[in-house]
Amino acid sequence: MKTEVLLHLDEHLNAKSRKQLVDALCEECGGSKPDHYSKKEHEIFVTYNAEKTKIHDIPKIALKHGVHVEIVC
Repeated sequence: MKTEVLLHLDEHLNAKSRKQLVDALCEECGGSKPDHYSKKEHEIFVTYNAEKTKIHDIPKIALKHGVHVEIVC
């Protein structure tokens, strides 16, 4: 089941790095390209497969990429 979540980034990333992070998180979490996009620098949408990945695991996965995130909704 594809689910989308809004994340707040603690670090500043340029547009290219943000896209790479979104792509990596979606891939690792079993999701696909998000339906939504935030124009705010510190917000990203990520899709994940709720049957494969628990929402509270996403910040741990982001840490593997050197980024701290918080779940917004």
